[in-house]
Order: sequence, then C-alpha cells, then structure tokens
Amino acid sequence: MFLTIGVYASLAIFCAGILYKLYVWTSRRVGAGFSDLTVSQRVSALFKSIFSSIFSKDILTLANAFFWDVLLLRRVFKADFKRWFAHMCIFVGFMALLIMHALDKEVFVLFDPYNESTLNPYMFLRNFFGVMVIVGVCVAVWRRLTSPLMRKTGNTMDAYTIIILAVIMVSGFALEAVKIPSEAVFDRMVDENIGGYDSEEEALPLKAVWAKDYGVVFKNFEMPDDPDVLAEGYDVHTDSCVDCHAKPQSAFLSYGLAKMIDPIAVGLNDVRADEILLYLHLLACFIGLAYLPFSKFFHVLTAPLGMLSGAVVKKSQPAPAVLANHRAMELDACTHCAVCSEHCSVASALTRFDNNTILPSEKLASAKGMLNGSGITDNTLALLRQGSDICTGCYRCTELCPSGINLQDLWAAFKEELAEKGYPDTYIQATQTMTEKDAADEGKAAMEVVSQKAGNPASGYNLPEARYCFECQTCTNSCPVVRMYDDPKGVLGMLPHQIIHTLKLSSALGLELQEMAVSTRMVWDCTTCYNCQEHCPQGVPIADILYEIRNQAFAELNKKTA
Repeated sequence: MFLTIGVYASLAIFCAGILYKLYVWTSRRVGAGFSDLTVSQRVSALFKSIFSSIFSKDILTLANAFFWDVLLLRRVFKADFKRWFAHMCIFVGFMALLIMHALDKEVFVLFDPYNESTLNPYMFLRNFFGVMVIVGVCVAVWRRLTSPLMRKTGNTMDAYTIIILAVIMVSGFALEAVKIPSEAVFDRMVDENIGGYDSEEEALPLKAVWAKDYGVVFKNFEMPDDPDVLAEGYDVHTDSCVDCHAKPQSAFLSYGLAKMIDPIAVGLNDVRADEILLYLHLLACFIGLAYLPFSKFFHVLTAPLGMLSGAVVKKSQPAPAVLANHRAMELDACTHCAVCSEHCSVASALTRFDNNTILPSEKLASAKGMLNGSGITDNTLALLRQGSDICTGCYRCTELCPSGINLQDLWAAFKEELAEKGYPDTYIQATQTMTEKDAADEGKAAMEVVSQKAGNPASGYNLPEARYCFECQTCTNSCPVVRMYDDPKGVLGMLPHQIIHTLKLSSALGLELQEMAVSTRMVWDCTTCYNCQEHCPQGVPIADILYEIRNQAFAELNKKTA
C-alpha cells in the first residue's frame, strides 16, 4: 500500500511540476518586446520549433549537440575537469541505477528478461554505480567547500538537493548491507523458493550453507560439524537457490558494511531494520521525484533542452516567440555551479561593493526572482541594476557556461526589464552625479584619488608616468572598442590617448579638466582588456587609470544615494 500510494503521489506531483514549468516557459517574459505575445502564441511557437527542427536539416545540429554537449558534457569538461568528473559520476551512476535497479521490471527487462537483482553482474554493478554517485557528490561538495567564491554562492536549494541524494544513496547501501546477514530475509527467500520448512532440523543444512557462504547471521545457531549436513545443504541450494542468488561478496561495499555489523546483526533482525531502511529509502526516492521539478537537479532535463534549443537558435534569427521561450527555459537550465562566477572578470569588484549580484550566478538567481516576483525589494532591484552594469560584456561567462546559457543575451534582457521598472543605467547615473558637482570640487576629488594611487606603487599604476605620454595613439589603435565604430570619436567623445592627455594637462597645468574625461563614453565602454596598457611604449597604466575614474564616479554616486 505504501509503495503504491508513494509512487502515484510522487508521480502526480512530478507531472504537475512539469506542467507548471511548461507554463512558466511559455508565459515568463524576459526582456522588452514580448508583451504582445500571448501564452497560446508561445505554445504554438514551441511546438512549431520542435517539429521544424526534427523534420529538417537542423536534426543534424541537434544530434551533434546531444552527443557532445548532453552525453559527453563537452562544455563542462572545457570549463572544469573536476566538475566534469563529479557530474559524470553522478549522472552516469544515478541513471544506471534508475534503469537497472529502480526500473528493472519496467525498463531493464527489455534488455535482459532474466535479470535478477541478486545475481551478478547486477550485484557488483549496483555497488559500482552507487559508489560512482557517492564519489561524484563528495567531489562536488569538496569543490564548493574549498572555493571561497563557491561558498559565497551556495544556497539552501543546493543543500536540500545534496541531502536528498545522500539519503537515497546511504539508505540504499545500508539496506543492502542489513539484508545480507538478515535471518528474516533468508526465511522469506526460503518461503518463496522452497515453500518453507516444517522443522528447524530440516532447515539446518541450507542454513549452514548460507551462514558459511552468504554471511547470514542466525540467532542461536551453531555450525554443524557433520560434512554430510553441509553437503545436503549444497544440494538443496543448487536445486532451489543458486539460479537466482549469487554470493554477496561481489557487492563489495554492501558486503563490507554487512561484515562490520555482524556483531549486531541479530538485534537489527529483531527490530526488522531492513524494513525500516526500505521505507526510508523509498520515502527519500519519492521525495526526490516529487521535488525534482522544483530543485537544482531539474537541470538534468532543462540543461539538455536548453543546449539543444540554443544550438538551433544560434544558427538563425529566431522569431520573438521562440526567443522568449528559449530565454525563459535558460533561467531553469542554470545548475548554480558558479563556474561563471569563478572566472568573472569583475569578481574582484566584490571587495569594493557589497553586492553579490556582481557575480553572474547570483545575478541570474536574483533576476529569476525578479521575473517571478518573489521576495524582491527596491533595494534588491537597485543592487541587481548595479551588478548588471558593472559587467564588462567580455563574454567569458557565456563561453564557459557548462549549460550553454547565452548569459550576455540574458544580461541585456534583464537591463531592459530593470529600465522598465524605473532603474536606469548605473553608468548614466554615475556620470550625471559627477558632472552635477561643482567643477573645482569634482576636479579636486578625482585628482586626490588618482594622486594617492600615484604615490603608491603597490596600487598597480603611477599617474606621474602619464606625463610621458606623447600621444603616439598606440593605445587608441589597439583598443577593440575604438575599432567597433566608423566614427569612434563622434560616438565615444574622447579616445584613450586624448583622455590620458587631458589628465596630464590637468595635473601639469593645474587645469580642472577631469569632468571632460569622466563624462566621456570611452571611460564607461572600456572592457578592461588591457590591450592599451600592454602596448603602451611609455608604460603608462592607461586601463588602470580609466578603471579608477569609474571607481571615483561610483563612489560619488554611492554618497549621493546613501
């Protein structure tokens, strides 16, 4: 009864969760321009895109993405070998256990109609795949505990997921370990295969064999000295048991645990520990199944779907409804692995700003809450705006994302959403704040910071070296931002060599020209690629100077909004 109710209840919750996710994917709006799309239009676009991809040459793109990115986890491997190893252990081990063990009578029977869980190689493989999952979980936990940045990005959902998985695996091994020496399990096997015994004397030969070879611990049992009794037991075992029961030693971990609990095996049998652990194991599995659509592990479905969808979307300009669905799905494809945050080029800004949304993984989680309308305050939205604008657009997070999420596309969409909610570009606010200040005060404040840096070699740059700039324009010629425009000066206001020259004149002649540099777009569009600084023949720390100008503008903005 418990098994039947648990299976149907957990399946019902799981299916309801899947339907809810499908509704969210076809109703959630990520970015501007989708307000006119109805749910029915997006559902229709979803099915059209599926069929058009399957019944077209795009099927080859899908097959390639499925093999390399879904099965072999190529993107995960490129990003982090330890994470790839952990992920493969958990994924391969758990899926093998699901098919071979949990669904042996429903699915695996198609491959082996005569499989029995008490035969080899299944006893060995069950332990092998279980150990794979445990090793994968341990590596994943170790990665998160040993990385300060990953500890900072952890959340309660990560903990719940790991706990549920750990309970499933530990209770499974404990259940098998308790069953090996259990007399009650032996008696049930005898009743099913032999029809039971009329007396203890009649059962003695078979008990002797199972105590000797199978590790069963019988209460008040003494091994008979008569070899004929043992021989009779082997005859009965060969006739009735050997076809469906292999020796448990091949279940290497479970058997090792069973030998460890031999001294208390009789007591565990008396309280029917095997049944208690069975109910615990099944309950953990049911909870895991019901929780799956709402947990971190839902990426087992969403990440492959997102990668397959992304492989097709990248090849062409998608229709608005298709793009809207794809973006909504990508939010659920995030595994919160923090690879993007570990490699974020502006993660160091956390030392200056107490704002976790600077990190891509936390920005994505916060934006998801914004779109869902859950627990979002004005302060949260302001921090999300700041975290989004500090991003330099270097694309490193998108290139490294193991789930193949186009994070740069999502950042742009989030900015559109925030702008509609009344949170404009932080850079615009910072620039306006600096240009609104009195020119003399502003010039003094900017130069004080830069001058302090100039006298501190450990700070990474030396402003007095700016006087060595002779406007050779090497910095401007090597700048990727400048190369983006046909008329860079008209778009950016001032070019890198002009900004340095302006600061040099301001310092040398006592002119208050910093406002010109602060308000120019070049300062804010700089990607901090350091090309200019690396190529400067005079060693002028150009990128660091531009960085400090932005920092000073942000400091003034924070003072204004405090």
